[in-house]
Amino acid sequence: MEKKCRKIAIIGVPCVVQAVNRIRTSENDLLKPFGRSIRLVIGLFCTETFDYHMLVEVLLKKEHHVDTWNIDRLDVRGKLEVTMRDGSLVTIPLEELQGAIRPGCRHCTDFTALFSDISAGAVGSRRGHTTLIVRNETGRAFLQEAITQNALLVGENPVDTSAIERLGRMKAKNVSIDRS
Repeated sequence: MEKKCRKIAIIGVPCVVQAVNRIRTSENDLLKPFGRSIRLVIGLFCTETFDYHMLVEVLLKKEHHVDTWNIDRLDVRGKLEVTMRDGSLVTIPLEELQGAIRPGCRHCTDFTALFSDISAGAVGSRRGHTTLIVRNETGRAFLQEAITQNALLVGENPVDTSAIERLGRMKAKNVSIDRS
């Protein structure tokens, strides 16, 4: 607020988006200026997030002897795929990641960041592409402007919405299992 930022965009996983939504819709006089300054919220598809120390320091460095400075990319698609700078691949089964999942993720049922203006994720698209779900007029306007400015390319391939729905149901089911 001291810098008078008035046009803020936020990108986050569903729990972050839920918190931002509460700020945007709050009647609290202290929060209203922040809520009005947030112009765009992009939510990322999320099944869970990981504790950095447990994932990087314990699982990758100690257990799998991965030099983290040498990692090019991390990708979770049914398993953790760690692509190294030299192109080699380290694959870790999801079962090994359970101890690194943040506790709050075991209670979250929101896979696609429902309170965002635009949701984004790899699920439903072919590799190297991103699925976008436009949730409101704000999201639609920003998306259209990005297309108009050639900042976003729209693909011809259809999105597999059943894959998104399946993961969303699976996340909700896992939470209900954890609660019992």
